[in-house]
Amino acid sequence: MKTIRGKELRRMFIAASNNVQRNRQLIDDLNVFPVPDGDTGSNMSMTLVSVAKALKACDSDNASDVAKVASSGALRGARGNSGVITSQILRGIYMSLKEKEEVTTDDFCDAIASAKDYAYKAVMKPKEGTILTIIRVMQEKALELKGTNMEMDEMLKKVLDHGMEVLEQTPDMLPALKEAGVVDSGGTGLVKIFEGLYNGLVNEKEEELEKEEAESEGGQVANFAAFNTEDIVFKYCTEFLIDKEKYSPAKLQTLHDYLTSGIGDSLVFVEDDDIVKVHIHTNEPTKVLDKALEIGSFVKVKVENMKIQHENVLVDNNQAPAKAEAKEEKKMPKKDIGFISVSMGDGFTEILNSLKIDYVISGGQTMNPSTDDFMNAIEKVNADNIVIFPNNKNIIMAAEQAKELCEDKNIVVIKSKAVTECISAMVMYQEGASIEDVTNDMNDAIANVRTAEITYAVRDTKSNGKDIAKGDIIGILDGEIKVVGKKVSQVAREIVDELASKKPDIISIYTGEDTKEEEAGILEAYVKEKYPKMDCEVENGGQPLYYYIISAE
Repeated sequence: MKTIRGKELRRMFIAASNNVQRNRQLIDDLNVFPVPDGDTGSNMSMTLVSVAKALKACDSDNASDVAKVASSGALRGARGNSGVITSQILRGIYMSLKEKEEVTTDDFCDAIASAKDYAYKAVMKPKEGTILTIIRVMQEKALELKGTNMEMDEMLKKVLDHGMEVLEQTPDMLPALKEAGVVDSGGTGLVKIFEGLYNGLVNEKEEELEKEEAESEGGQVANFAAFNTEDIVFKYCTEFLIDKEKYSPAKLQTLHDYLTSGIGDSLVFVEDDDIVKVHIHTNEPTKVLDKALEIGSFVKVKVENMKIQHENVLVDNNQAPAKAEAKEEKKMPKKDIGFISVSMGDGFTEILNSLKIDYVISGGQTMNPSTDDFMNAIEKVNADNIVIFPNNKNIIMAAEQAKELCEDKNIVVIKSKAVTECISAMVMYQEGASIEDVTNDMNDAIANVRTAEITYAVRDTKSNGKDIAKGDIIGILDGEIKVVGKKVSQVAREIVDELASKKPDIISIYTGEDTKEEEAGILEAYVKEKYPKMDCEVENGGQPLYYYIISAE
């Protein structure tokens, strides 16, 4: 076939999601770093599951409509760097297919080229031998085939085969891949996406979204029992997404003015290229929704009676609504600067809350939060300026993507790679300072922090000249595997020695959820005896899978 419409394109995207999901573990196993993190396959799979879920509600046979829904689903569901790059690839496809009811082979060649352009824009310093290399060579092959009057399935197969061929060469492009004896994991994920697109095209059986593994929602849970029903002035929590089909800046401003005229409170108003997202508490939801329809059609609508919801929570807790004695929870006061941080353990969450972080997103190493998780957190923080701490290099891109989607608040992403950097930055925070001064001070603070992590290897590999067997204990310092051993205590002491070599003023040890108190006490005694001039603190981090996180500054 030389042309496809929305029905075929929808089937192709869902097939791509299913194919990556089936190969999730294979992709994860190719990661050079053998740590129990939210890996490439997991992040790409969950990003594409968001695409497939969004497409379940799309029955349009217009190719542009389907591409738009897929792009929006990926944008909001993107997790980790690989997920963000995947979302930009789908964004590029949509932007190329915009306004096209049906797609020719040449159109899809152009879409692949556009996908490459958007993927490269997402990465500041592209590296050869990665997912970016594979999308680039696929683009080159697609443009080479454009204009040859080829059937679409034949074109896709040739593009796929070329991508697979270059994927096998990636160990020659990146020394870390050659040392580990693997091909690039992100590139493998992209090949699986195109393999799914091809299979979805040639197999006319309708694809259904396969059941995915349970996902962590992340974020904090509202305590509805902490306030009185009588205090709810506006009782309907009204949320909706609008497809901006009738969009004009004047109409959008009219809607915003109406929503701020006193019809409700707790307003959050977010706009991107195709969608307006609104959250408001009001007593007149029908009037709000009628006004919203002047902008475009609804993609999603949710209206909840908060009084009933609150009373149900109280009943579930065996508390009569009239006799509730829970402490009253006040609305978050308006601030000039608010703070959002990712946390990977209950102990760290307590520390961050004590340092006046306004909203903590659960996640980190083992579960990378999505762009939508950051968007939800931004909605909750009542501040004109918001500082986000991703606390992991694999989460920074999702935070920055949320920043790009949010236009009604000034978002600053501090590129923190560890929660220890966030702690140091918040200790230095001076209330009342300008957002510019706060940002500069915090960037200076995190530059002086070195962070080490003690965990275990989840696969056999070779990294940084070290042979690593599954189950070995590994010590990672500033993102590099420095120590490999068989005992946690031995690796932890060697890592402390590495940190102490730069003569820091303080060493902070954060214990994991599986670390025994007496073992941490022995490590603390080792530090104090060997390095008496350095302060040493031990606190509960509560992080899973990592025995210790240790910082020095």
